[in-house]
Amino acid sequence: LVLKKALESRGHVVHWGHTGAAALDLARRHRPDLVVSDVEMPEMDGHELCRAIKADHDLRATPVLLLTSLAKTSDILAGLRNGADAYVTKPYDPPQVIDRHRDFARALRQRARRQKRDRS
Repeated sequence: LVLKKALESRGHVVHWGHTGAAALDLARRHRPDLVVSDVEMPEMDGHELCRAIKADHDLRATPVLLLTSLAKTSDILAGLRNGADAYVTKPYDPPQVIDRHRDFARALRQRARRQKRDRS
């Protein structure tokens, strides 16, 4: 909830799903700029959520940041192999995640501009 409050205090709209399945449903309904997920969740873990987002035509460009206590190299590699765009371990510094959000948003805007230019 610390991260949620930090993002909201900077003007971001946050949709909070308590399970992986709920998060996927929220992502499909709201088309977020970024999905932040733990790996260890009920119903659908963060790896499954990541794969589902990257397999969904409408969501595949959505950056996924896994935020978790699983900090072994094998955990990080598994997250990235399953499609995570970033992997942050707990404990974390909320500004670190906010900076990643800003970086992803900037990259998405640049990609949209290139696609628009290429279509012209």
